[in-house]
Amino acid sequence: MNSLATMACASQLSKALGLHIRPTDVLAHASPAALAEASYERVHGRAASSTAATAVEHEDDPAVSALATLLEAIRSERDVLERAAVSVAHAAATKSKSIRPSDGVVVPHYAIIGGGGHASDVIMTMSREGRCKIIGVFDDNEASHGCSVQGVRVVGAIASIPVEAHWLICIGQNEVRQKIAEQFDAKGANRGSPFWPHNETVVPRNSTVGEGTFIAAGVVIGPRVTIGRHCILQPGCLLGHDVVVHDYAFVGGRAMLAGFAIVEEGAVVGMAAVVAPKVRVGAWSTVMIQSAAVADVPAGVACGGVPAVVFGVSERTKVG
Repeated sequence: MNSLATMACASQLSKALGLHIRPTDVLAHASPAALAEASYERVHGRAASSTAATAVEHEDDPAVSALATLLEAIRSERDVLERAAVSVAHAAATKSKSIRPSDGVVVPHYAIIGGGGHASDVIMTMSREGRCKIIGVFDDNEASHGCSVQGVRVVGAIASIPVEAHWLICIGQNEVRQKIAEQFDAKGANRGSPFWPHNETVVPRNSTVGEGTFIAAGVVIGPRVTIGRHCILQPGCLLGHDVVVHDYAFVGGRAMLAGFAIVEEGAVVGMAAVVAPKVRVGAWSTVMIQSAAVADVPAGVACGGVPAVVFGVSERTKVG
C-alpha cells in the first residue's frame, strides 16, 4: 500500500476510533493496521486488537470493521510465516551435518534421552528459555516409565521416540552417548539436534556445533571453533579461538580450552581444568578436576595435577 493510501486509511481510523495519529507515526509504521494499533495502544493503554470485539458490537461502523479485518489478516499471515519457518528449520536440522549458529535453526519439539541428573539440567535449561517443546523423557529402564524428571514424564523406551522428533542424549557417560547415537545412525534415523540457550551462551557465527550436542548456560566459545556430535559442554566453560572438540567429548563446568587446543573423541576435561594452547587431549582420556594439561595427553589415560601427569589408564565409568 502506498503512503497516500496509508495516510487516508489512517485518517479514517483516527476519526472512527479516536486515535491521535502523529505524522511520525505514519513514517514509522509500514501498514495502516500497525499504525492504528500503535496509536490506539499509546492513547488508550491497551492493544488495538481488543477492538476486534468492538467490531462485532458495531458492525455498522466500516472503519472499525476494516481495522478488525486488517488485524485478522496480519495474524493469519504471521501464522503462515511461523509454520514455514518451522518447516525450514526442521529440514535444515535433519539434513545438515552440522548446524551453524547463523542458520538460526530452532527445533520446536525435543525428546530427551535418559532420566538422570544431566537430563534434569537440560530440561531446566530448555524450560527456562522456552523456545522449544519437550515431548517427553525416553529411557530403556522400565522401572522409570511413568515417573517424571524435572516435571517431564518418562514416556517409554528410546525405541518409542517419534520418527519426526528431534532428540538429545542427556546422559553424562560418553561411551553410552556414543552407543545410542550409533544405533540411530544404523537405522538411518535423524541424527539429533544441538541445543544451547541463545540468550545465555555465546557461539560465534563462524563456529560449528554438531548434531545432538548440548551447550549449557554461560559457555563462551571463541571464533572458528569446531564442536563435534553429541558432546556436552557444562556451564561456564571457555573455548578459545580455533579449538576443536571431537564427537562424544565432555567439557566440565568452568574448564578452559586455550587457542588451538584439541579434545579428541570421547575425552573428558574435568571441572575447572585447563588445557594449554595447542595441547591435544587424546581420545577417551580424562583430565582430572582443576588440573592443567600443558603437554599432549596420550589416548586412553587419566592425568591430573598442575602440571598434569599421567597416573594410569582411564577407568572412568561415569562423568556426570
